[in-house]
Amino acid sequence: MRYGQRPADDSKAWSAAWWQWVRGLQLPHVEQNTTLLELILEVDHQSQRIERFDVVPSEYSSGPKTRRGAITKTGNSHLRRALVESAWHYRHRPKLCKRQQELQSSLPPKIAAIAWSAQERLHRRYWALSSKSKPSAKIVTALAR
Repeated sequence: MRYGQRPADDSKAWSAAWWQWVRGLQLPHVEQNTTLLELILEVDHQSQRIERFDVVPSEYSSGPKTRRGAITKTGNSHLRRALVESAWHYRHRPKLCKRQQELQSSLPPKIAAIAWSAQERLHRRYWALSSKSKPSAKIVTALAR
């Protein structure tokens, strides 16, 4: 900090002790204290966003090889459930019912084409993994990633 404030115990920056010191800090002007409080609240807010959006898959990649870790249970459970539920639908050949055709008519053709190709690609991927005798739960998890 540029106001000559330093923690007394030389605690490491961003540690729990350092944050305790920062939260108890009182600066000489009201405006400075207000700004400090806003910055602290913003850091807290961003930390919560990171925790909230930390999603399902974990992957350790380096170079051309890809090694995926186990599916994690951290992050948004509702999102994880929705992804897995939607992945189960790729077992079936993609097709559009009448209502979906009506909804797609309001979309730009380029976006509708991208969505359709994604449907076909994931369906092909499901059956490619299935033909290798993979368990269906593993296939669905891979597609949900």
